[in-house]
Amino acid sequence: MAQTYGCLESGVKESDIAGTRIVSSKMSKTSVEKITVRDKLKEIGARCVRGKLIDGKGRQVRFYFLQGCWGNPPADYLEIMERQRKELENLKRTYTVIEMTCNISGLAIP
Repeated sequence: MAQTYGCLESGVKESDIAGTRIVSSKMSKTSVEKITVRDKLKEIGARCVRGKLIDGKGRQVRFYFLQGCWGNPPADYLEIMERQRKELENLKRTYTVIEMTCNISGLAIP
């Protein structure tokens, strides 16, 4: 039976797309592989302990929804991206952070 994670943060489902990666085939075709929250949790050995999501090293897991998938970025996009960088840096000091992509298609954003 597959592992389930009943202690996920509200608003996050195991089937949500956490990221993507480009995969090349033998016939030089590329495709986008979607990585789910479940895939990431299995990768880090996560489990529920007393209602909290803990990775294989005993650190609590947090999800961070990335910004920056703008077709036409807002005027203050540099400030937004810098604030995001600082927030991620601070979270990573205490938690294992799963960065949730804002671009689930995996395709380049113009």
